[in-house]
Amino acid sequence: MPRDGSTLLYAQSASSGFSTYAISDWFVWGSAPSCGCYSAMAADDFIIPGTGKYRITAVYAPGITLSGGEPSQIYVAFYDTLKYSKKTGKTTIALKADCYTTSYSDTNGHGDFLVDVSSCKLGRFNGGHDYSVAVQPWFYSNGKWAWQTNRNQIKRQAFFVANGGTGPCNAYFRPVKICFPQSGYGPDLAFAIYGRPVEPP
Repeated sequence: MPRDGSTLLYAQSASSGFSTYAISDWFVWGSAPSCGCYSAMAADDFIIPGTGKYRITAVYAPGITLSGGEPSQIYVAFYDTLKYSKKTGKTTIALKADCYTTSYSDTNGHGDFLVDVSSCKLGRFNGGHDYSVAVQPWFYSNGKWAWQTNRNQIKRQAFFVANGGTGPCNAYFRPVKICFPQSGYGPDLAFAIYGRPVEPP
């Protein structure tokens, strides 16, 4: 649990059923020519129950560090809108706020990240509003991380994009099952949101 009086605002993790596989989610940069040319990012939707206004202080993202040790920092983005249209094949995106932070803990030493975003200027989040969150570890050399997926879909599917890769999800956010249609990849991500009320319901 995070400190400073924060409580659990939203969760969809092990209780909703882990899938067999996690999906790639990282950014690499450095001095080598190959660094900084590839990144992968996943995101999923959430609604803080009820009404009132809240300040988000931490995000929990269970996953697996595949190589490279601990990330140098973790990027967290919150979206007001992240919605896919089957008719047009495009995703509408509206960023609410983002955060680069070095304040995180690896709760099992292998990539289960509890990311502290309390020092970032994220603004207030309304209860009952549909948001999305992305968590992306940044590595200096050749680090790789994968975000655990859920086999049960809660609300909309999670999203994935791989800049510098190939396939239908290169450069554009698409639903996870378009990007990973194989069995064992869940349609949703596992995560939890922590925070505290700033205006009670």
